[in-house]
Amino acid sequence: CYRKRFVLPDKFDDDQQIYLHFEAIADDSASKNDDTQIRIPATTIWLNQNKIFSDVLPAPINLSEYYRDRSENLLVIY
Repeated sequence: CYRKRFVLPDKFDDDQQIYLHFEAIADDSASKNDDTQIRIPATTIWLNQNKIFSDVLPAPINLSEYYRDRSENLLVIY
């Protein structure tokens, strides 16, 4: 389980979006040209007591809806 408390400054623009991005890890046994990747199953992500994601990690996850400007945020990844 990973927990992080953070405060970020104001957004530059009201339309600015904030994403959580995970990079895929290539399997060492596969060649560099192979698309085989290690997937992290059954991941659940919470932001400020809101469950925002529960599945195998995909492309970036948008945090903008639950992010608090100029306040403490709590991110939990389980």
